[in-house]
Amino acid sequence: MKRLLLVSTMLVFAIMLSACSEDAIEKDPAKEVSIMERAEASEIMSAGKNIDTTSVGQNEGVLQNGKYTNAELGFSMGIPAHWMDHLSIESGYWTEEADHSVDFYYAEGNVKEYLFSIVVYEREIAESEWENEVWGYIGTAAGKTFAYVISGEPSETILDETNKEHFDAVQTIINEELMDALTTFEYIKQ
Repeated sequence: MKRLLLVSTMLVFAIMLSACSEDAIEKDPAKEVSIMERAEASEIMSAGKNIDTTSVGQNEGVLQNGKYTNAELGFSMGIPAHWMDHLSIESGYWTEEADHSVDFYYAEGNVKEYLFSIVVYEREIAESEWENEVWGYIGTAAGKTFAYVISGEPSETILDETNKEHFDAVQTIINEELMDALTTFEYIKQ
């Protein structure tokens, strides 16, 4: 049963990634819309709890009133109110290529499941030069390039039958709500 669920989940993610691939979508430049220009998603955001996030090094961020803000890295984004009680945020480094990451997790009880990351490069990379097919390009500002990475595979913990409610919540966040939250991404002047 677990393997079937794992295979099904991986298949869904593979379909999502292929659907999001630039090769899979014929774009009309007149109608092309970036994450920054998508429809306002403020309806899903609301005033929430004030939560200081975990930090590594100096990349501290604050989750307050339905918004995550990281002034040092130069961005903010809206967070749906119903995520607030289940969100853990950590700063770190993904690869040698990228300089920083802010990693978002679903955390409840014994479950801590990776959701997505905002990855920051300390240099500007034009969208036309973006070569990473897995990481979504957000844009550049103030000498930095911003991208996002979405979880690709569920952990063994969340696949346990006793965690079905958490599995369903994570699937809803990733498959139905995350892209709306990313549309609220904003650059912060430094």
